[in-house]
Amino acid sequence: MNVEIKLDRQTAYHPGDFIKARVILNCRKETTIQIAQITLICEEKFLVKKIDPLLILLELLLNSLTPFAFGGTNAYSAISDRHEGSKQVFFEDRIFPSEFNQYFDLKLEIPPDAIPSLEGRDLKVKWWVEGRLNPKKGFDIVAKSKLVVSCTMPEERSVRVIDPSEFDTNCPPEKMEISFILPRSAWVCGETIEGQLSVHGHEDLDFTKIQVALIQSGNWFYSKETVSSVNLSGNTTITAEQNLAIPFKVIIPRGMTPTVKSKHKEISWQLEGILTCTPTEEYEIVLPIHVYSEN
Repeated sequence: MNVEIKLDRQTAYHPGDFIKARVILNCRKETTIQIAQITLICEEKFLVKKIDPLLILLELLLNSLTPFAFGGTNAYSAISDRHEGSKQVFFEDRIFPSEFNQYFDLKLEIPPDAIPSLEGRDLKVKWWVEGRLNPKKGFDIVAKSKLVVSCTMPEERSVRVIDPSEFDTNCPPEKMEISFILPRSAWVCGETIEGQLSVHGHEDLDFTKIQVALIQSGNWFYSKETVSSVNLSGNTTITAEQNLAIPFKVIIPRGMTPTVKSKHKEISWQLEGILTCTPTEEYEIVLPIHVYSEN
């Protein structure tokens, strides 16, 4: 017996969508099937750091922020985890005569909190529909059909106003106020983030460098990676009660792993504004942002 699965679309599905699947059976000789079922499957492949006490001690001492420090990819192991979503049994204990064809139209729901299909450096996610027939004699008969799950940016996220409470800063309010001026807090891989870094001083201030950085963080041990950064100015002086608004542009590279939280992995993004006064005096403002995939 041959089994084939055809899905209702070639384009991407989204969390909460229903997949319409047609399972086609082509029986060449009489076959008894004990149970036939169809399942939505998600597979995560991710990297975990090998537990090496010496490696951890070195990173603690040197405060390393490089994911592949001290040993490159050999410091990591690739792990796969496959979990099932919707499942449906569509018949049990049936005898199919020879030269017999039949199809079954079925529906499977993609979970509302499904993580998107990904091909990131540190996380890969694949989805497929699997049909499995358990014959009375012989091995299981299996057919698979791949699909793409995409989490596109909702329209409301593209216009949402940023609340000042979302900023995190180490700057004393009596010294100065720092903020980002941005049209939104959600973006798509490949887009350019355009905004302003706003500074309002309450005393005379001298900066040696002002910069903005785009940071991606994961659940590695001590992981934080600067994806892109831009120097906004060198030596800069502002007087008390002066306002300084510096425009900036940073690009989110295509192909990056977007914001995602799964059973094994959490990838987050943030914008950081760094204002350096002296080598030992540095002030930061941090704004978490949500990055969506391009699909």
